[in-house]
Amino acid sequence: MFIRVEEGTNSYMATSGIDVLICRIVTLIENEISLYGGVHKEVEKIKHELLTMKSFLEDNKSKGAHDSEVWKTWVANVRDMAHDVEEIVDEFNYHLNKQHSSNKFTRTLWKIVDAPKTIWVRSQIAKKLQEIKKAIREIAERHQRYGQLGEIPINLSNMSYRELAEILLNYLQSKRYLVVLDDVWNINLWREINVALPNGLQGSRVMLTTRKEDIAAFSFGVGSQVHFVQPLGENEAWNLFCQKAFSMKYCPPGLEFFARGLVEKCKGLPLGLVTLGGFMSSKLLESEWRRVYNSFNWELSNNPIFDPKACKMHDILRELALSISEVEKFCNVFMRQQETNEEKRARRISLQADNGQLSSFEGLAKVRTFFAFFPNMITSYSLHALPSGFKMLKILELKGVPIQVLPYEIAHCFSLNYLNLKKTRVKELPKSITKLHHLQTLDVRESEIKVLPHGIAKLENLRHLMTSRYIERPSFEFLSFYGIKAPSSIFELKNLQVLFGVGVGDEFMVKRLGNMTQLTRLGITKVRGEYEKDLCVAIEKMKLLQLLPVMVADIDEVLRMEELSSAPPLLDKLILVGKLEKIPFWFNSLQSLTSLKLRWSRLAEDFLHCIQELPNFADLRLYNAYKGNSLCFLGGFQKLVRLRLFLFPELNEIIIEKGVMPHLQLLEIGRCYELKTLPYGIEHLSNLSKLNLLSVSNELIERISGVDRPKILHISNVNHVYETQSGWCHEHLS
Repeated sequence: MFIRVEEGTNSYMATSGIDVLICRIVTLIENEISLYGGVHKEVEKIKHELLTMKSFLEDNKSKGAHDSEVWKTWVANVRDMAHDVEEIVDEFNYHLNKQHSSNKFTRTLWKIVDAPKTIWVRSQIAKKLQEIKKAIREIAERHQRYGQLGEIPINLSNMSYRELAEILLNYLQSKRYLVVLDDVWNINLWREINVALPNGLQGSRVMLTTRKEDIAAFSFGVGSQVHFVQPLGENEAWNLFCQKAFSMKYCPPGLEFFARGLVEKCKGLPLGLVTLGGFMSSKLLESEWRRVYNSFNWELSNNPIFDPKACKMHDILRELALSISEVEKFCNVFMRQQETNEEKRARRISLQADNGQLSSFEGLAKVRTFFAFFPNMITSYSLHALPSGFKMLKILELKGVPIQVLPYEIAHCFSLNYLNLKKTRVKELPKSITKLHHLQTLDVRESEIKVLPHGIAKLENLRHLMTSRYIERPSFEFLSFYGIKAPSSIFELKNLQVLFGVGVGDEFMVKRLGNMTQLTRLGITKVRGEYEKDLCVAIEKMKLLQLLPVMVADIDEVLRMEELSSAPPLLDKLILVGKLEKIPFWFNSLQSLTSLKLRWSRLAEDFLHCIQELPNFADLRLYNAYKGNSLCFLGGFQKLVRLRLFLFPELNEIIIEKGVMPHLQLLEIGRCYELKTLPYGIEHLSNLSKLNLLSVSNELIERISGVDRPKILHISNVNHVYETQSGWCHEHLS
């Protein structure tokens, strides 16, 4: 493989990065800072200077100037200076937050006691701002001193038409070139620029795009070809999309509304239709199509040019990107043991090997993002403390790192808005974490944290709080996940959108849960029957709720939710853990539900008829959910894809009528010891591709190898997993 990198690519990328940086800093200045007196005026002046520099960069990178070494040096200076401005703004906010983070009395006392320090801090910041202004002047003077930043003059706006034509003619004279004139509305443009286009080297081309046929038909005096680009007609676009999106080449009636909406948004563009059709080909459920359709509308509104959100990169290109990233001081990646004591201005660090004790790193005062990967290579000792330079950190990703104590220095990271401690060995959060007023995401799932600090409600900007602990699979215990203890004040967090894995210790907490109307995901444990009314009132207020796991306090507790008049309209996944006396009547209102899990429900009556007609139902998981001896799938379940049946102590037969579950792909049966035969009607499940059996009776396994063998010939993957004294064993029966 050969990769060609055009000269100037790195510097062009650098200027694009500077554009983004300057825009971000200007937004920071405008939205996140409240400055006093002269300091505010100084920052305003610098903001205008930054905007001027951004305009200059935009103007000149399109004129070929970005190839010169002078230009590259100038861009590097602007980048460093912009970073310095960001640091000053962050520092000022840091001291400002220290004053505003306490109650009124404390703030008054702070102003009196700490007034000298405040004055000193403001004077230091003002001094730094003066230094920035001086640096800006020096950068401008160097630009004027060393001139033109490349081959093409930068004062083009002051040149005459003849001068411009001569410059372009001389520049292209000995070059092979491609000139693109986009969206031409007047042929005079060609007449004006034609005189400046020499014959050049063989292979030079001029490409012109236009919406006017008379321009396309114009005689340009040189050999030319006209290519008419037309969007597909409505029927052609629809047929192309259906060919790619549906295996049967036609659209099911239930999906036509969303499908036609997506086709319309492609505006007849074949590439868009093929790409979108291929993507939707794996979507079987109406809810999935609705989700894509709605997100497509969001993308058009918020990301109209479809900037990519993620990409996969070849190893060679990755090495190139890492090299450029380090040169541009964008990110440093430590992939093996290497020296880290040199001064660096990288804003992001990715630690992909154990480089010894992280607290000994030097030159990290500029870091805003820190990622730790390959956690098996990072020891608890190596991360027992954070470098002092991390106080400006905004993102800290420690997922899977085996640390036991969160470094106390975390309290100094006042700008931190993302903290991931998932699968760490951290046992408790320090009380000082309540000082992280900018924190938006806190993830402590599957850590060893059991209690949240009382001051958690001080994190007013918190949006995502995930705290649950799951049992390792395969598990047949009553406790499928644990919730941690939280103070009732947690329900004062008005910006919280995700609250997952919290135990509701009393009825008062359940009542306060009704304040959380903005939640999209809620997972609670330790629920008791007497909480029913308040719990249902709270859930009914949550119109945006999409995920809801509810777990009772203990195995004998009855989960009562009959008081709920109707389910949240957007509820997509429902998990109920605990004894149910009957299926709640509101189950028939779960029109958006795609996944239902019932654990230890121990229902006395067959309940499948209550859920068989749900329109988007795709995933059903039942664990000790039924005490009867016969489970009958007599109708419906038209979109069910996955069915899991575990721990049915008395179940001895499963009946599946023909036409039921036509799209079922996965069937799992486990620990149903009284079940001696395969489900009656399993041969009708033509799309079933995987059958998993976990610790089932010997009689059932014998029938699979014998008399019932013809019933499963259409199933490509049949597995049996069972437990022995030496561990779990797996065998293929297909």
